[in-house]
Amino acid sequence: MNPISLINKTVKVNNVDDLIFFFPDFKVKRYVTSLDMGEKIIYTGTPNRRAMSILETGEYICTQGLYQYDLSDRKSKLIFVYSKWERDPPNNILESVDLYDDNEFNYCCKTYWVVGRWPYKLENETSIYEFYQASVGPIIPFINKYFESRKSYPTGVVEQSFLTFILRSKSVDEQNVSPQYKRLLKQFHNISGSLAKKAVDEMIDSPIKNRDLRMIEFMFNLRR
Repeated sequence: MNPISLINKTVKVNNVDDLIFFFPDFKVKRYVTSLDMGEKIIYTGTPNRRAMSILETGEYICTQGLYQYDLSDRKSKLIFVYSKWERDPPNNILESVDLYDDNEFNYCCKTYWVVGRWPYKLENETSIYEFYQASVGPIIPFINKYFESRKSYPTGVVEQSFLTFILRSKSVDEQNVSPQYKRLLKQFHNISGSLAKKAVDEMIDSPIKNRDLRMIEFMFNLRR
């Protein structure tokens, strides 16, 4: 896969900081003058004729108007950062983009952009999504999937991601996630929703120091 170019294009973003990170040699400008001719600019203003005539003398990325690439969409953003290294993102990572909170996902994308490797997990290993899928099944496979995930993610990442999953299950209809992920959230809520708050409180207050043992106790508490 060839690198995706955003130069001289209009790009939809949630936060211009993404573009600043990906293009550190570009200046951010809301207004441009003749002094900006020939410069590299991330333009956040209105793309009127005068502004565009100045921007087109150099290199620009515009954040307003009819966009040609959508960095606000997680899968599109993932494809963009992978393209820098002339690769397509593996399916198991594409399928897991809804599982991260915003800060964690942005961290992963920026890490991949810099070093060419997705943090927390090896790309050919089981997606953490399978751990979430196991949360609605029998307890033993659930525990087994937890330890499989631990081979790829630090314990704290598994804990925090699963807590985010539980939190999302409390307001399924408000979640902007894939239909498949939304169905899984509903399944979990139907099975363990009434137990989740007490189980989380008990995990926080647990005297158990070993994080794996504390997590296993938590998993059992979701099935009482």
